[in-house]
Amino acid sequence: MPSPDGKWILFLGFAGWPPRADAIYRMPAKGGKPEQVPTHGVIEEFHCPVASSGTCVLREAEEQKEFIYYALDPVSGMGRELARTPWEPNILGEWSLSPDSSTVAVTHHDPVHPAIQLIHFTSAGSAKITGIPVEGFGTLLGAGWSQNAQGLFVESRTQTGYQLLYVPLHGAVKVLQ
Repeated sequence: MPSPDGKWILFLGFAGWPPRADAIYRMPAKGGKPEQVPTHGVIEEFHCPVASSGTCVLREAEEQKEFIYYALDPVSGMGRELARTPWEPNILGEWSLSPDSSTVAVTHHDPVHPAIQLIHFTSAGSAKITGIPVEGFGTLLGAGWSQNAQGLFVESRTQTGYQLLYVPLHGAVKVLQ
């Protein structure tokens, strides 16, 4: 994925069986040799905003106890800690970063009470957590922010197949055809 400034392409490296993320790499957007981005800890995943400002965010898991979110710079690597949240079972691609890098959206896979958890980073290095219930649309699988940050595009699985939803931060959920 491209860095917010457009200078770098960032990607995960995987190792082992079953495969798990073990490194983040950068390479110049104009081409060149990949280099490892400095990190430490157990990498879960990272995301960059869909805007030309903001910062990328790395999520690590600490012993199935909590997730730790860090600012991620393509050159210097892990930056300051942004927040900690309780650990939950997860899948690759279930969360995304708002265009201004201030909020993470995480889908909850509970088919009985599906919801999107919003983790708002505060200046104090903690998080304010809110939720958006998404009842009646099956199991939520992954979310991506709209470019204007007014809603999320969410994949859901129903008994008859898959559907793409638009979930506004305020208002009614829409099935996209």
